Amino acid sequence: MKRSLVTGVMSFVFVALSVGCGDDDGDTGGIIQPENSPPEVLITAPENGAVYDEGDIIEFTATASDREDGLLAGANVAWSSDLDDAFGTGTTVSFGGLSDGSHNITATASDGEGASKADAIVILVRPLPPQAPLADIVIPATGSVFGAAQQVNFLGSADDPDGGELPESAFVWSSSLDAQIGIGRQFATTTLSEGVHTITLVVTDPQELTDTATAVITITP
Repeated sequence: MKRSLVTGVMSFVFVALSVGCGDDDGDTGGIIQPENSPPEVLITAPENGAVYDEGDIIEFTATASDREDGLLAGANVAWSSDLDDAFGTGTTVSFGGLSDGSHNITATASDGEGASKADAIVILVRPLPPQAPLADIVIPATGSVFGAAQQVNFLGSADDPDGGELPESAFVWSSSLDAQIGIGRQFATTTLSEGVHTITLVVTDPQELTDTATAVITITP
């Protein structure tokens, strides 16, 4: 009777140990692995609602960290605009290529396990105001001297910062002695009065903005 009781107890213990020590796939030995936490990210500059002019270099900064990976930087922090898409990576980005308009700026931090989190702000980029053309008299040069009835050639140029080709009518020439003397980028005349002329070129762009250039020439008897 004693032997049967002892044998039964030992069999029970063996079965219990076998069940408790099973080698199933994915067995963690009773230890629950912590779930990966997404990183934290905060845009620190520029301020939400900041306003800039088109072409301004804007400094974007953010802080990013992850419970498992620590501080994040480089490719783990990506910047984008809803108007211009991605424009840089890292916790500090200098960028001056944003188009004009209202931008939703997003900084997205990603950790080594692929978890990510984003922070966003809104900034406004204003279009540049129209700019005046830049006029220049190529010829004649200041100080030039011509004889009476001699042909004098005139050539002007102008760059328009707003783009586009300026028409010939945008170039108007005048003399301090003879009033208006020509229209267009270039022309020639033999009818200038004798004396010292201040030649003025006025260039007008499509926005009615103007610029002037001058040259002083002399017509001798």
